[in-house]
Amino acid sequence: MPKIDDDTRKKDSVKTKDSPDSEEARRDAWRLCRSLARRDDILAEVVYVLRSNGVAGEARAIKLVFLAVTSRLLKQPISVVLKGPSSAGKSFLLQRTLDLFPREAYYPLTAMSEKSLIYTKVSFEHRTLILYEAAGIPADTGRYLLRSILSEGHVRYATVDKHRNPITLIKEGPTNLIITTTATRLYEDDETRLFSVTLTDTPEQTQKVMARLAEKAEIGHNTDPGMQNHDEWHALQRWLSLSNVEVIVPFAMALSQLVPPSSVPLRRDFGAILRLIQTHALLHQRNRERDEEGRIVAKLQDYEDIRSLVETIVSEGAQASVPLAVAQTVGAVTSLIGSDKPSCTVTEVACELRLDKSAALRRVKRALDLGFLENLEELKGRPARLVLGERLPRARGRFLPDIEQLQEGLQGCSGTEG
Repeated sequence: MPKIDDDTRKKDSVKTKDSPDSEEARRDAWRLCRSLARRDDILAEVVYVLRSNGVAGEARAIKLVFLAVTSRLLKQPISVVLKGPSSAGKSFLLQRTLDLFPREAYYPLTAMSEKSLIYTKVSFEHRTLILYEAAGIPADTGRYLLRSILSEGHVRYATVDKHRNPITLIKEGPTNLIITTTATRLYEDDETRLFSVTLTDTPEQTQKVMARLAEKAEIGHNTDPGMQNHDEWHALQRWLSLSNVEVIVPFAMALSQLVPPSSVPLRRDFGAILRLIQTHALLHQRNRERDEEGRIVAKLQDYEDIRSLVETIVSEGAQASVPLAVAQTVGAVTSLIGSDKPSCTVTEVACELRLDKSAALRRVKRALDLGFLENLEELKGRPARLVLGERLPRARGRFLPDIEQLQEGLQGCSGTEG
């Protein structure tokens, strides 16, 4: 479990764009980060740094976490949940990514009390809340307060003071949340507010992790990655925080007409896609044009980079496709059962997929939740008797349009990319 620093008594050191010394602070930050800020693909640099610091694979998760924390600067930032079995490396990946951000960009916790969110003196305005385990989310009032600040951008909590006089406590955002969990699914109202990113549980990924550990042992790196010098990255975030963060997406209307409105969750996910595009353009603003009002203008390349990250997440959320891990699990059950073997166990599925039992169990639970498998065993504590459930739907092909389709769609809409 990561070490958590208690900074509830410290003042946030981040300067605002309106403070008198903001321009000088921005120039100081720019001198440190200008080489990095001019890169064409900053996310690729993030992946490179994290791999140098021991993170094996998981490029998509790395990029989405980095974008999520950077999105804290928007009016509506993105929240993410990292899912995976125990020992999958969720906390390690999150910690190494946070190393690239200054301390004022995020506030880490392992757990929180029911009303701590409203009573703490820590500012959450344009700051990412990090919760290292979903079980640390308090129930009832605490869960409601957290949802409010994520969805509404602030919390207004009516209570009474020590003299029983009515008062209203206000906690300003906007803020976002990144949490980790071993669960396949969170509480429904929490799940709908976060992008779910599942870490890879395959033997191939395990081999990559072992290879990185072996490489570190052979080379003899004794330096804690978290103690390495990341001044350039911290300066980049401080420079961004003191910049104009307004970004327009001139192809947003064309995109909305090309994404099939097949499910209600798309009302949430489409907005998240647009905010990720804005964050990507904000991050690469030195290579982006500005309009007459000084706003950053997103390019089609911003969309293409985000599409490659969230295509499967959005498609699965809209039930337009089945997660690959679920399809593989259903395929394993199909191979194991037959006329002489009407059902199979989780252990047998694990052997068929060459996974450890805990990873196989997570996959089976997900397939059961989606209805593609059924468990005939009714007694608790007995091995599952897995059989096939609903038939897997046929693949529908690409759910989000590619960049060529979006270019064609722009021709039918007023305005151009800019």
